[in-house]
Amino acid sequence: MNFIIQEGESINCMVDLLEKCDITCQAEVWSMFTAILKKSIRNLQVCTEIGLVEKVLGKIEKVDNMIADLLVDMLGVLASYNLTVRELKLFFSKLQGDKGQWYSVHSPSNVCQPPHAGKLLSVLKHMPQKYGPDAFFNFPGKSAAAIALPPIAKWPYQNGFTFHTWLRMDPVNNINWYMVTIVHIYNRWKNSELRCYVNGELASYGEITWFVNTSDTFDKCFLGSSETADANRVFCGQMTAVYLFSEALNAAQIFAIYQLGLGYKLDLKGTFKFKAESDLFLAEHHKLLLYDGKLSSAIAFTYNPRATDAQLCLESSPKDNSSIFVHSPHALMLQDVKAVLTHSIQSAMHSIGGVQVLFPLFAQLDYRQYLSDEFNLAGFYHGVVEELNRYAGADACL
Repeated sequence: MNFIIQEGESINCMVDLLEKCDITCQAEVWSMFTAILKKSIRNLQVCTEIGLVEKVLGKIEKVDNMIADLLVDMLGVLASYNLTVRELKLFFSKLQGDKGQWYSVHSPSNVCQPPHAGKLLSVLKHMPQKYGPDAFFNFPGKSAAAIALPPIAKWPYQNGFTFHTWLRMDPVNNINWYMVTIVHIYNRWKNSELRCYVNGELASYGEITWFVNTSDTFDKCFLGSSETADANRVFCGQMTAVYLFSEALNAAQIFAIYQLGLGYKLDLKGTFKFKAESDLFLAEHHKLLLYDGKLSSAIAFTYNPRATDAQLCLESSPKDNSSIFVHSPHALMLQDVKAVLTHSIQSAMHSIGGVQVLFPLFAQLDYRQYLSDEFNLAGFYHGVVEELNRYAGADACL
């Protein structure tokens, strides 16, 4: 659990305390803090919950130039993870010129200026570079932290079954997400098979000797932990929407699902029913595999981080599968498991009018600039728009 921030209030205390420290101490702490943030999505989420972006933007005008550089680096990390409409508006307010002039730290001391505006512009260019889904389940890796499935009366087995999700381990030294698909192939007269696919490709396989007893009620099923749910047997990381298909998907179907990418299931429409639910360009044979109706009809149940109510995970498959469950089909998030929703700069801009929110910045292109001689403001804005388009995806605002 090293490098994991446990309490958000401790960050508030740190921010207040650093204002009373000398510049060297502040620089060391902020540099180390930014490195810690990169260690875990959970650290980024804690900072989001306490509104650290807004706090830092409120203080950046008063800090030393060296500290401003470090705060800008941290803002880039936080803003590429999550940026609310309120934070985006506050950020733009720090870039407003005055009386036909637009300044940075190089401005003459006798004029009014938005301090560190040039540095903040660099954050704007990095904001669109968001990697990862906008919604996911966060598992803290604590004892009994899991998603408890409702009692299952009839486990699908005769046609096989398939478990499917995207996940990442946390904390790790990389940001990679992996699509994991586990396929159980039922054989009546010989041992059944288990196949594991990672990122659409077969990673391992083998025979299994145990038999699925359909007369038993499966009342101790969990996502993210074993039955005992002790600290050594729980999942620590993040997981997107979870599917259970009531048949063994083949390799071609699994690879086609992988082509949809990590951003699939952005909302509750992602149930393999309509070609228009994804804005990706897909080959025709992949579209046929995805949207011929077989995948959609084979979904036994699915739990989506966007379909939650407090600790309740609502079952959101496209058809009524009430016969699978003993009672209610809804699952329960235990301990500190959370459904996390984040926002990209594209979605924040879309909420307040789209690309036109950049127009006031474009209107400042002919303002007198006290920036470095090599700084091309027009070229920089063009680069920002290119980055927005490049990473726009389903949140396209241009």
